[in-house]
Amino acid sequence: MSKKGLLRAFAALCGILVTQVVTADLILSAPPRESAEAGMKTYGPLADYLSKVTGEKVVYQSPANWGLYQAYMTMGQYDLVFDGPHFVSWRDQHLKHVPIAALSGTLGFVIIARQNDARVRTLGDLNGKGVCGHAPPNLATLTLYSQFPNPSRQPMLVQTKGFDNAYKGLLAGKCSGTVLPIETYHKLDAQAKQTRVLFESKAYPNQALTAGPRVTQAERERIRQALLSPSGQMESQPIAKTLGGSDFVAATFDGYKGYDELLKNVWGFEGH
Repeated sequence: MSKKGLLRAFAALCGILVTQVVTADLILSAPPRESAEAGMKTYGPLADYLSKVTGEKVVYQSPANWGLYQAYMTMGQYDLVFDGPHFVSWRDQHLKHVPIAALSGTLGFVIIARQNDARVRTLGDLNGKGVCGHAPPNLATLTLYSQFPNPSRQPMLVQTKGFDNAYKGLLAGKCSGTVLPIETYHKLDAQAKQTRVLFESKAYPNQALTAGPRVTQAERERIRQALLSPSGQMESQPIAKTLGGSDFVAATFDGYKGYDELLKNVWGFEGH
């Protein structure tokens, strides 16, 4: 069976296990960074707001895990999706999703090592060593891997949940390096007393909401205008606050073009 077929089989199996069926005209989703309850608290109000804006019943669907999210997302089961620039770019290329609005600001990452680790002075010194981080397709981890294009000379991922825990794991010697959002790094070690920066990424466009083919052009425009309005900014505050942004700004594909390249070697994406 092909990889795409395996993803579909996995999604179908998970669907059988779902006991409550939610009917909706349009489905909104986002990566499972938090519990289902926390996800509903963050994205549920946005779904209700978009229902009023579009006249359609928009329902937030929380995926149980990253595998299910990837399966449903790549199959085009979600109509409105809020996630990172690599996914935004991929959906535009493969699912005809269109960026609607994005969090203001940019994303950036640093790869760091312990200040007192004499074995790791440069980025190349992480070859073959453990690096604390999230499993792909997390953008931070993909940023790390993009600096090591030779698979035989990549760091070994020590899977860690949460950037704070990745940082603690580094200091505790569980790994030789980690990759963190720049803002998180500045909060944890602003004076660079405990760690040293080996690499700082370019700025990526921030996370964005995209709309798929089942969302009409008129609905897309109503959503865009609504999210940029004062009332829309208020409705989106739970998302902005959770993800470190301040408000929404207009988004177009030009700002996200090419970032799907980060997914080219990730299982489930490369075969599309």
